[in-house]
Order: sequence, then structure tokens, then C-alpha cells
Amino acid sequence: MAKARFRLGKKGQALLMGELESLVMEIIWDQGPQTVREVFDRLSRSRDLAYTTVMTVMSRLATKKVLNKRKQGNAFLYKATLSKDDFERETARDIFSSLLQGYGGALVQPLAESIDLLEDKDLDELMRLVESKREQRR
Repeated sequence: MAKARFRLGKKGQALLMGELESLVMEIIWDQGPQTVREVFDRLSRSRDLAYTTVMTVMSRLATKKVLNKRKQGNAFLYKATLSKDDFERETARDIFSSLLQGYGGALVQPLAESIDLLEDKDLDELMRLVESKREQRR
């Protein structure tokens, strides 16, 4: 997946994608592989968009390796390269690894201060993973 600019203050895919890119991806994750026409038809129900705008966005997502495209008749069929869960996990891993490489130990305090944002099950999983990593080092 191509590296993208990080957008502070945004959540989910919007951290790395524009609004329209996020909407396109949601459609493809929800509906499966789609043509530009199918995505355009869904988006145009609630927004005033040009077909070429949707085509450009989907082409850019393919260039970023977020979508794969293959010829189907006279059109291209676009498919997500990763499931939504895998995309989120891989994106979070990439972001956090980049932050660790750039800031290292300076992340410890902000991470600890942000722990209360986690649900109990996620906090339990974090603790399990930390203990597992600690055991691996011994």
C-alpha cells in the first residue's frame, strides 16, 4: 500500500484518505467488487458528483494499491486489496511503527495517557501482548 499523508483530528480511513476516497472504500467493503458506474450510482443518490470524479478517485485508489482493478467487458471492476479490518490493522501498524521510529520513548507517556480511550477488552489484549513480548525477550 502506498504511503499517505496523515490527517490529524480525523478518524478511521479519513486519517489517510479524503472524504470521497473513504466513501468509495466503504461501498466496496460493504458491497464487494464494483465498477465505477455502480459506485457512482450509489454515491449520486446523496451527492452531486460527476462520473469522472468517481472514476478519478477509484483510479487513484488503484494507484495507491488500495484497490485492484481488472477489465470486465467494457468496464473495470475494482476490488479492495485488503478487508476493512486488515486495512485498519495494517494502517495502524504502519502509523505506530513510523511514530516509534521517529519518536521512540517519547511515545510512552502519551500512549499511557491515552489508554483510557480503549475498551476493557482492548486493554486486556494490549496487556496480553505486552506480557507476551516481554516473555519473548527473556
